[in-house]
Amino acid sequence: MRICSIALALALAAAAARGQFALAELSGAVTASGGEMLPGVAVTARDVNTGNRRAATTSDTGTYAIAGLRPGTYVVTFEHAGFTTVENRGVEMRVGQTTRLMATLRPAAISETITVGARAHLIDIASSDVGDTLTAEDLRDLPTQNRNFVLFAGLVPGVIPNPQTGSESSDALYINGQHQANNSFRVDGGRNDDPLAGSFGGAQVRTAIEAIQEFEVLTAQYDAEFGSATGGVLNAITKSGTNEVRGSAFIFFQNAKWNSMDFFTRREGLQRPDAAFRSEGFTFGGPIIRDRLHYFISFEQSLDQQGQSRFFATRPSLSYSTTEENHILNVLGRADDDLALSLGTCSAIQQDRRSADGAGERARGARFRSQCDCRTGERVR
Repeated sequence: MRICSIALALALAAAAARGQFALAELSGAVTASGGEMLPGVAVTARDVNTGNRRAATTSDTGTYAIAGLRPGTYVVTFEHAGFTTVENRGVEMRVGQTTRLMATLRPAAISETITVGARAHLIDIASSDVGDTLTAEDLRDLPTQNRNFVLFAGLVPGVIPNPQTGSESSDALYINGQHQANNSFRVDGGRNDDPLAGSFGGAQVRTAIEAIQEFEVLTAQYDAEFGSATGGVLNAITKSGTNEVRGSAFIFFQNAKWNSMDFFTRREGLQRPDAAFRSEGFTFGGPIIRDRLHYFISFEQSLDQQGQSRFFATRPSLSYSTTEENHILNVLGRADDDLALSLGTCSAIQQDRRSADGAGERARGARFRSQCDCRTGERVR
């Protein structure tokens, strides 16, 4: 009973957060061929990947609005008795934006359907937000320095990234001259800022780049719903399962043994410090109940061995080679229905190994950190 209560509470919290930031909206108006507004038109939006549907009916003034749409590609259908059915394909919904889609129906003596292949205009004319949206295609096709999707925000005017070469979540962004601590990071509607330091050192949890569907970068004039930020806002959503079973796998690696020994290490007669980097993982998703319930899993593990040598000209006996080893696991799992639940965990284990040349001394340290993102952005220690 306690497990069911906890699961229900998490689901309700996730749905509330999801409704605030991680969705899109569709609105517009329907007219008859003579230009008069047409009430009572059935408007249906269907996600082409998941089959999920949302429906609305035009008002007396011929306008409609459908909120709570997950970002993606949709087929929008307009139907009314005695008129042709209009079907718009390839309508893109972007996170945090309202897509305007107009339609004109003409009288039809027989059943007739008109298919429109042109995509709707993606500029949100009802919003004053300044920024842009980057998609999974951008993350896939463009090179990255350290496999952190946050750095792609540098493609947006006014954003200066300060990348870190390590594998930790510490990349900083300077937006319109503001300090990095004035930004706010959000993932799937939940805050991803450190409760104490805010966004001073980047996002609290570094979501795997393969798990990101798209993210919105807001640099100015954003709504008051994005509180606690005077700089910029990064609003990201993760991928979800579809009606097709899909997956991917990847591996990236480096090894210092393939490089020549540096001059000072060779001169002091020290051993070459171990240095290597390996990042590997996979994504996998598909349907549980077709058109209703889907799952998605992302797994990534990174092993980062940073080798360094220290030299003391006046005390050569104290010179040594050291290796700092970081082992990071990043796991995200989610199941999506009309009431979406997304749970993600991330853990990191860091071991420091230090050996003094000739003395055989070793100093060891270990640190463990676990994080859980349940669409609320709270950290569990």
